[in-house]
Amino acid sequence: VGGLRQGGLDVVFVIDATGSMGWLIDEVKERVRHLANWIRSLVPTTRFGVVAYRDHDDPEFVTQIRTLTLSVRKVKRFLAELETRGGGDLPEAVGAGLERAIADAGWKRDSKRVIIVVGDAPPHAERMAANLAAVRAFQAQGGTVTTLDVSFDANPELAARQLKRRVEELQTLQPRGPLDEFVALAQAGGGDASTLKGDLQVVRQLAVLIFGEEWAEDLRPLLGEL
Repeated sequence: VGGLRQGGLDVVFVIDATGSMGWLIDEVKERVRHLANWIRSLVPTTRFGVVAYRDHDDPEFVTQIRTLTLSVRKVKRFLAELETRGGGDLPEAVGAGLERAIADAGWKRDSKRVIIVVGDAPPHAERMAANLAAVRAFQAQGGTVTTLDVSFDANPELAARQLKRRVEELQTLQPRGPLDEFVALAQAGGGDASTLKGDLQVVRQLAVLIFGEEWAEDLRPLLGEL
């Protein structure tokens, strides 16, 4: 934390904005100020940015960006105006979101640079090699890419909550860890590949992932109202 206070911390959330992700966008909208205040209690100069992505054939947009800013109000406004639509098929334009974040977020040279990809569908297979190359280049320049799989298959507790069923009743669900593609992106980016691990407070998991899962136990007593 001492080092981060000297150099600064830049965090960009790369979020799937297709229809299935409406619940998550709503939760982040509600809690982003709490998350920002918590992070800034440790690193006061933290800046936040957001890239929303859909798919390459979406009629409205493939990516939209809120560049890095100290203003939580601007981040909240971006999220408030963001609508989750489309999707319904796999995969999605994860790679386009990553590339937009890497190229256009407005990173500060000396800051710790963190990208957190949040989604429930894999990137396009034919673009995966290029995606991994972009992530490795970002990591070589001091950045970190972490992924959070919020799909039902990776989070049966979430599926039960959304469907208003008990986990035991979801006989067709095939629980698994994070998407293989998300694991590969995190490995290339020097970060973590994670699920919600049964804790449906999304912002708590985002807070942990910003610093790295190796610090999860140390951070737990500090998470407070998150």
